[in-house]
Amino acid sequence: MNTRFHWTRVSLGCAVGCLWSSLAWAQFGGSLTVRVADPINDVIGRQLADGSARVEILRAYTPPGFPDLHLNYAPDQTTGEPHEFNPLKRESHIGAGMLSGNSGRFSETFDERLQGDFCFVRVFDQMEPGSSLYYIDSEPFPDDGNATSVNVDFSISEWKLISTSAPDVDTDGDGIPDMLEIEEFGTSVYDADTDGDGWDDLFEVLHSDYLDPTADNSLIVNLHRADAGEEGDPGPTDMEEAVYSVNWWTFPVPEYVLEFHPYQVDAPDDPETGYVELWRGSVDEGVDEVHFDIDWVLEESPTGFFRVRAILP
Repeated sequence: MNTRFHWTRVSLGCAVGCLWSSLAWAQFGGSLTVRVADPINDVIGRQLADGSARVEILRAYTPPGFPDLHLNYAPDQTTGEPHEFNPLKRESHIGAGMLSGNSGRFSETFDERLQGDFCFVRVFDQMEPGSSLYYIDSEPFPDDGNATSVNVDFSISEWKLISTSAPDVDTDGDGIPDMLEIEEFGTSVYDADTDGDGWDDLFEVLHSDYLDPTADNSLIVNLHRADAGEEGDPGPTDMEEAVYSVNWWTFPVPEYVLEFHPYQVDAPDDPETGYVELWRGSVDEGVDEVHFDIDWVLEESPTGFFRVRAILP
């Protein structure tokens, strides 16, 4: 009898175990795709280029007795390696698994699902954590065993310094965090316009094809006699017959405004008063120089100066 009871118990245990295995397989069968639907921008708003930044998918830590708490600990402040409580599930990079035209995103498919774990995605600003300044963590997401894909949410996340595990500061308020000004751009953390040319540092960085935040890129406005003769021949002497043009070197911004300010001995103290708007318009991509023909009569040889204002985005 004892022998028969023993075998019956073993058979029952096997049945229960097989049933649980079958249920687990059914719940977490198939694959799970983890992806980010919207392009990820860096700490100053530039879209991360494909292949330029490391992506890690890590398991969140759920403390015993707190099933609704899912923690992501900061990476090592020197190496960028993940905390031991957040083991690495997958190493990836921006651009992984994406088709052309979907820059700044990534997609990773797990053939073996995450088995009910809560996970999160960590993105660095470089391909190697040890050479990165910043990282950003997504909100934790679950593998509930039903969904075949999950879109990672970075909407309320913010970039943090690896060295401090906290957001960087922006002392001069120019939109570029201090450590990035020091380490990458060589700009001042105390002056929003390091080179004093009228373009703030962030604007020059974001338009680095045209501008340099550490070099003077002031707009220089020139006045020309378009109908002047050969060298030494000033052309018509009658002011009303002369044709003048103003030109300046530029690059595409939403709008430019050309203004003239007549010189007056009794001019008001406010330097912004007295300007006459001559022209307002946009500049097409690829245009390097703007010419404006002055078709108004220079009565009584007025003296003054021109200025160009760029309307920034």
